[in-house]
Amino acid sequence: MKKIYIIVEKEDNGITGGQKYDMFFVEEIKKKYEDVSVISDKNFSYLKKIPSFFYNIFYCIYLIKLVKSDIIIVNSRLYPRLFFFFILLNLFRGNKKKTFAFHHHYNFMVHKGVKSKIHKFFELNFLKMNSCLIIPSKYVLKLTSNLLPKTKTEFVEIAFENEKNELMPRHSNNLVYIGKIESRKGLHLLLESLQFLRSNVNVNLIGFFDPKDKYYLGLINQIRKSNLKNHKIIFHGRLSEEKMKTILNNSSLFVFPSLHEGYGMVMMEAMSYGLPIIAFNNSSIPFVIKDNYNGFIIENKNTSEFASKIDVLIRDEILFKRLSSNSKITYSNCRKSEDILSDIEEFHKKYFK
Repeated sequence: MKKIYIIVEKEDNGITGGQKYDMFFVEEIKKKYEDVSVISDKNFSYLKKIPSFFYNIFYCIYLIKLVKSDIIIVNSRLYPRLFFFFILLNLFRGNKKKTFAFHHHYNFMVHKGVKSKIHKFFELNFLKMNSCLIIPSKYVLKLTSNLLPKTKTEFVEIAFENEKNELMPRHSNNLVYIGKIESRKGLHLLLESLQFLRSNVNVNLIGFFDPKDKYYLGLINQIRKSNLKNHKIIFHGRLSEEKMKTILNNSSLFVFPSLHEGYGMVMMEAMSYGLPIIAFNNSSIPFVIKDNYNGFIIENKNTSEFASKIDVLIRDEILFKRLSSNSKITYSNCRKSEDILSDIEEFHKKYFK
């Protein structure tokens, strides 16, 4: 019987597309094997916000168990926590036992200057330590073929639920964003764009945040200092699925000012509600959004143009209905659960047996 260990940040489905993808994959593995253990932040709940580097020490608690395991699956985003631990682990474990990494995007591309170079060194070398990378998006697959041409990859493309949201969104000035509240997601640029709007809007920002987080506090300060008093901006913490569906059903536009995405699953999920997407032209965005078909792709960081397209869709009901209808079509044509299930089965046969 195989012993499998999964190392991820969140053990539940989380709110991000990457977390949902990872845990969907993990649940399918659990159905096939009885001896599957998950190591997540829950195992380190006694740690109070320490630098990622120090996690390398605390993972050593599981060193003996991981050395004896047959298969290890990790999320590559944890490379700062695992880099030195993995050097030690591979030293004892040898090359015969397999280690896989879910790889959603290249984190070093989010940073700049020296910081980007440091992250690039650790991230790429951590990825090389794995037997194979599990890649869910065409964009990241293309990047990996250039950055790590000798590293083995398996393309297991993202898929979505078969749920159908029959309601079509009503034409209104209600905007919604779902995702992490962090600088990579560009919410400061969204707030900047709101200053250019001719229309008053209601904005629901859904995503977990720490009320003491520096970036979140910066956003609150930006709202106070900017001329945004005519807009209703609400930060929601993590919501139940039911509450999230209610907000999506009452929204008309999905605003996604992200500066880097491996895929951006949340955009496709928003399109299941018929919401046109407004997003910047970077990373994987053009793989999902077709300009003037199911939304608008804006020149990267161009906040005035971002605002202009919001205004256009609020004022032009005919255009809104066309993009909304095409969003539904896009979602209906995307990969569904049965597609990825067959891919996971093939992956299992190829590597686990």
